[in-house]
Amino acid sequence: IKFDMLGLKTMSELRELEELSGHKVTDKDMEDSEIYEWFREGRTDGIFQMEKSAPKKILNMIQCDCMEDVFAVNALNRPAPLQLKLHELYARNKMNHRKENTKLYELTKETYGTMIYQEQTVAVAQEIGHLTAEQSFDMLKIMKKPDNLKKSEYIPIIEQMRKDFYKGCKQEKLTKTQTDSLWASMLIYGFNKGHTVGYSLISIKQMWYKINYPSIYWYVKMRYAGNDSDLHKYSQLAVKDGAVVMLPHVNYTAKTSIRKLDGNLVIQQGLSILKDVGDKAAELIQEERKKNGPFRDYDDFYDRCKGGPVNKRVINVLEEQGALEFNKNIYIKRVVKYNSALLGR
Repeated sequence: IKFDMLGLKTMSELRELEELSGHKVTDKDMEDSEIYEWFREGRTDGIFQMEKSAPKKILNMIQCDCMEDVFAVNALNRPAPLQLKLHELYARNKMNHRKENTKLYELTKETYGTMIYQEQTVAVAQEIGHLTAEQSFDMLKIMKKPDNLKKSEYIPIIEQMRKDFYKGCKQEKLTKTQTDSLWASMLIYGFNKGHTVGYSLISIKQMWYKINYPSIYWYVKMRYAGNDSDLHKYSQLAVKDGAVVMLPHVNYTAKTSIRKLDGNLVIQQGLSILKDVGDKAAELIQEERKKNGPFRDYDDFYDRCKGGPVNKRVINVLEEQGALEFNKNIYIKRVVKYNSALLGR
């Protein structure tokens, strides 16, 4: 049994998505075909393990249309499988899929006859090659690093496994050519299926929220953004997915938040994202507003907040960035212009 103890901020993101939406993704939710359509189309920005170009290409190449395809991509998008072009083999096998009445097919049918998981390798080793459980475990240890195949301490172990494997395949009526091909794939590093399923379920749940609650989804991504560059990127992606991003204003929050506008959820950028404003000044402005009510105009704000962290430089930045614009129509026009710019139109 293998346990991986991982510290993933993605788990915190999932918990917040659950709390803010009031919905916990069910098994039935994960059967929604739209989820896999978005994966297939590469609309995976912000999705755990799937947002880089390589997994996007593989998802499209294999024409992802089910949960098992997402599992497979998580395993295929690793150095060894990519180098051996297993993703291309998987795509071909899926496209030309035909059932075969063989033991090998039964053990690999979930991946269309492509052996990509450690569990499949172990099953083939024991049920077709007739290797022992101990030999299968040795195989897993050796396959972890390609260099292990050349290490002197492993060479006699591998040679004995090879002899036993060929003997087992002969009992199963496999030809030498079939056995040669099978043995060649046995020591290729495969990903642990339990691991890839755990990762993929996180990705699939995230995708469900992304489709059904885009404003909440992107707000949570912004909350956990590592830097200003990510914040801008996520703002753009949020708008492309149908969310509305509001500009910072002294009558709204210090930190980026989510709120309702005319009955719809919108992402409200916080004052603290403005360069040279900072958390301390943003929080002081928020505290004053909560304590004594919204600011009515520039003079009201100036009288109530000037001093300490809210210095002249901060006030100038707030004014330059429109965070001190008290004409609602002008503020909304700026928001519309900003969202249009993010959309590229």
